[in-house]
Amino acid sequence: MCSKTARALVLSLSAASAMLLKTSPATASLTPMNGPYPGEDGLNQILAHQYGGVFSAAGSNFTNGAITAQRIDDASDQTWNRHFVSAHVVGAFSAYAQSFGVFAGSGGGAFQKFFDVYGWGYNVTGSASNLNLGGTYRLARGGGGDLVSSKPGNNVDLKDRMVTYKVNGLGDHTNTYMVFFEDFHDFDYNDLSVQLKTAAVFGPPAGVKAVPLPPAVWMDLSTLAGTGVVGGARRLRRRVRVSAGR
Repeated sequence: MCSKTARALVLSLSAASAMLLKTSPATASLTPMNGPYPGEDGLNQILAHQYGGVFSAAGSNFTNGAITAQRIDDASDQTWNRHFVSAHVVGAFSAYAQSFGVFAGSGGGAFQKFFDVYGWGYNVTGSASNLNLGGTYRLARGGGGDLVSSKPGNNVDLKDRMVTYKVNGLGDHTNTYMVFFEDFHDFDYNDLSVQLKTAAVFGPPAGVKAVPLPPAVWMDLSTLAGTGVVGGARRLRRRVRVSAGR
């Protein structure tokens, strides 16, 4: 093989490699997760408890066939500006006490607690309604163990302690997310799971457009409207003549 041909082949392979790397950024920025500790449930089981059915892995997502939990890129769930109106605990598999809240802004600030979590596993309570979140904030968990922010740079070990899934297929006209926190160092992300919802928005189904009436119908409606107007005018003139003694 001549040197020119070899050089062209190397350049082609390099370009192909670059294209492969460029078209698969999602897998490069997803935080790896360990399996659950014995006796605890994993994320697919937590989703099944909340939404029913059997959730199986589909790439980086989970689905029960009708509902899909879509994994959010970990570079995109560090700061938030969604207007969530409610949050409630789904599960807690940890010996530590748990609480849920936010940090205001994209850095610094104090932990603002929304609720404490009581119980273990699925026998848990803790919720907040009528939330009015605005601006930029970071999701957070408090309680025992480490104070955790959705932004890795805020955490004591600078590691990602929260993974996020957008739940599609519920049909309740909301944007629904499930967030899973890691409170210590086993990184199974089942220590605290919280569902977040925006307000329901109702409207016509996507892609549905108003169908215009045929021209003949518009002509009939115009004729009827014109007849009514003319008839009304005639009746008005008749009343005026009578009142004037004509």
